[in-house]
Amino acid sequence: MAAVRIYSHDPALLQELGFRYLGAGVFDAADRFSTASFALDSLRSTAVVQALLARTRAGRIDSAASLAEVAVSRFTDDPTVLIAATLVYYAQGRPLRALALARRMTYLHPRTWQYHQIAAYAAARSGRCAEARQRVARAVALAPGERGPRELVELLGSGPTCAVPDL
Repeated sequence: MAAVRIYSHDPALLQELGFRYLGAGVFDAADRFSTASFALDSLRSTAVVQALLARTRAGRIDSAASLAEVAVSRFTDDPTVLIAATLVYYAQGRPLRALALARRMTYLHPRTWQYHQIAAYAAARSGRCAEARQRVARAVALAPGERGPRELVELLGSGPTCAVPDL
């Protein structure tokens, strides 16, 4: 903590402390340091992701959602920020907002199978089964050797509903 007193305006140091507290499960401190790092340097997308995860894990979902709106508007095409924001929106009970962000990821990176799988899961959580099946089929086509998309195909089934477990 002496380093923070000496270098209190060093966003890299604050981000590193936030990362370490997040890893240790001390979510309030992780949020405090990560948010301070982002406030000092608004280009630190990793710091805002750390703050989003810390707030969500600490149960401060509404605060995390407010920060997610800021982060998504600031980093419109950063998949890591978009993924962290989708987790916040799931926790807040807004699966359609999570689906919108997942769709954005597949638009920005159409050949990345992981983003299609994330979008398929988001579509299933939103009750859009046809879209979920279409997106997971795309993920399977992009990565035929990967196990994850095939497991999601089995979870979705072929009926009119597509129940998937919560994260």
